[in-house]
Amino acid sequence: MLISLARFLRAPQPPMNYMLKCAGLTLAGAVIGAILVALFPAGPAMADLSDMPVQTLFFVAVIIAPLLETLMMGVALLLIRWLTRNDWIAIAAVAVIAVLFHIPRPFAGLASIAWSFFIFGIAFMAWWPRSKATAFLITAGAHALHNLVLVALFAAATEPA
Repeated sequence: MLISLARFLRAPQPPMNYMLKCAGLTLAGAVIGAILVALFPAGPAMADLSDMPVQTLFFVAVIIAPLLETLMMGVALLLIRWLTRNDWIAIAAVAVIAVLFHIPRPFAGLASIAWSFFIFGIAFMAWWPRSKATAFLITAGAHALHNLVLVALFAAATEPA
């Protein structure tokens, strides 16, 4: 399945279509992660974001985080690939590093973080040889779309009745 996924993500396609497919794949992982967290809530509790204004959460999660995290991820991917000469080792290592940066989370929820950054890593590495700017923008854009949906769901769930 991962080979088919990698082939699917490495196939030439318009950047916007690619970005939307990546966001969809990461959101599918987020849904599975949310189900796992509901079933197995063990682990440290997440920070309570309900006191944060939605505008602040939107700015941080949808604009700042995707840009900064894509920049850090790209540097880490390229460095690890240079050291190992292997894209897959670099992608897997960055997914693990992303999990470490997103603790505290319920342990089951960390699987969706790893999945998301695995997809973001494939996207970045697939587009890097074609266009460095496009690699960055597709990855950051997919991450922003992913976070936008999650922030919208959070805002809807915490909206006073």
